[in-house]
Amino acid sequence: MANPNRVRNGGFEQSITLPALPPFWSGTGSTETGTQLLEHTNARLNPGENISQELLPLQVGEIYQFQAAFSIISPLTGTLDIGITGQPARRFQAINIEDGNEYSYYNFDFTATVPSATLTIANNTDADVFIDVVSVKLTNPNLVRNSGFEQSITPALPPFWSGTGSTETGGTQLLGDTNVRLNVGENISQALLPLQVGQIYQFQVALDTTATAGTIDIAITGITTRHFQANINPGNYSYYSFDFTATVPSATLTITNNTGPIGGADVKIDVVSVKLANPNHVRNGGFEQSTPTALAPFWSGTGSTETGGTQLLGDNNALLNPGENISQELLPLQVGEIYQFQAAFETGGGGTTGTVDIGITGITTRHFRAARMVDAEYAYYSFDFKATVASPTLTIANNSSADVKIDVVSVKLA
Repeated sequence: MANPNRVRNGGFEQSITLPALPPFWSGTGSTETGTQLLEHTNARLNPGENISQELLPLQVGEIYQFQAAFSIISPLTGTLDIGITGQPARRFQAINIEDGNEYSYYNFDFTATVPSATLTIANNTDADVFIDVVSVKLTNPNLVRNSGFEQSITPALPPFWSGTGSTETGGTQLLGDTNVRLNVGENISQALLPLQVGQIYQFQVALDTTATAGTIDIAITGITTRHFQANINPGNYSYYSFDFTATVPSATLTITNNTGPIGGADVKIDVVSVKLANPNHVRNGGFEQSTPTALAPFWSGTGSTETGGTQLLGDNNALLNPGENISQELLPLQVGEIYQFQAAFETGGGGTTGTVDIGITGITTRHFRAARMVDAEYAYYSFDFKATVASPTLTIANNSSADVKIDVVSVKLA
């Protein structure tokens, strides 16, 4: 079933006359080109500026997810505030958002209380903020309680959470007032709300660590423990996720800091979720079925696979040298439905030229600017598209000047 974006011109691509914001957007901010993540245009908010638009109608009582790609230049203080009519303002801490001209995606869930809501993004920091790929879409209920640790009284973990980790406040959080900190070897856990056996779920969490070795381990009763390598974004939060099929109705989620012993570091955690997900139309999306350096099964192209610590999740990842590509025929899509492409990328970052290009049969190729993607560590990047053919081929091409690593590729109903 279609799940359209309630934000119009969410990537600012219809804002042709720069620096004007319209159509749909208004406010004191501006649009520009050359600093975008995806395609041609982004919004820029100087300190104190804002942008807003009236969303397409919401269904009162339904759960929605706000998401946008943000980048900020060396902030010292303040928050990036998201206002939606009928909701308390949500505040992202400036110093914990991706900086250095590189984008990462940030999100939160809310329950609609009015059908006609206005979205406002306000820069209450001391630095310029870049914005791209804004969306508000229906989402499923979160089966993690106290998922942002806002009900916890620091340094205690309860309610719902237990373990050896602790909660903290005072600027170390991404969203709201509180986050968890795990020292090396520490963990947190909670019993999830009931799962439906045989259904697919997505685990997602915002992580921040400076660790250079070891793993952050996610255990859910009845499934194999998943290991995120310490190849995550250091010094700023980014979101990380994977899908799993529930095998038991009553499962416990445990997050453990197994970084180190050499190269280990504290891990900060915020905005944890486990939600029903749609099936992935990409097979071998994490390259775990591949025998490095071969791409098969399902994948072909001029790229290769590798292992040994270069991956984000599991054991393997794909590597594209400049000019290389990988492709596979997707499982059948429903023509006319909206899908989301997502993958974890690691690029050359700021000094890199060119783009990472995503081709899907029947739609215009989408171009991520390599210089605006996180370098030397992984972050997830995504976009929505409407299927126009039932059996399309997905192609990921490295048209940048540096190597690109890829992991956890998916195409799912939005």
